[in-house]
Amino acid sequence: MGEVFTKSKERALALTSAHIVGDVKMGTGEMRLDIAGQTDGSNQKLVLTHPDFGTIELLTVADKMYMKADTKFWESQAPGMGALFTGKYVLVPASKTGGMSDIKIEGLMKQVYEGPSAMSMSAKTTPVGETEVSGTKAYVITEGPGEAEMIVTADGQANLIEWRGTPKEPGMIRFSELDSVSPFSAPSDSEVVAFPEK
Repeated sequence: MGEVFTKSKERALALTSAHIVGDVKMGTGEMRLDIAGQTDGSNQKLVLTHPDFGTIELLTVADKMYMKADTKFWESQAPGMGALFTGKYVLVPASKTGGMSDIKIEGLMKQVYEGPSAMSMSAKTTPVGETEVSGTKAYVITEGPGEAEMIVTADGQANLIEWRGTPKEPGMIRFSELDSVSPFSAPSDSEVVAFPEK
């Protein structure tokens, strides 16, 4: 198992682009994360959806971050302005990006492969489990029953396909378009409005 884990880690951390979609527990609800683009965050689209704050899209192109959100989000941030901003991109000033610019694919991959259980899985000598995902033969890497699972391809590449949470911390994250995400373009001027200042 350790050998497969190590190969999968080397492959994942060397990726230049990928697409990640997942549902994870956050606060009082489940948040959906959909992020695609360059792993270093230089060109990417991040969409976050949560029942408490709605849906927000963050598009990063050429060192600029654009934000687009639904009415629920805008009304919570700028009451009465939802109609003006909904469906439009807002160019976010560099001083306002805060932690939003820190969400990158390479960082998410490091969380998967360099977390507390990574050292344990890299040292395991037990055989990997076997499964199939959408017709693709795959291996199951886990610390044991009831623990989180990493599903990687069984084709010698050990590409990460899925991460599955535990009964106590449920969640499912899927990985695709490895090294094959097309670059995103900046929105046209007609799609962009000024950043709302409070």
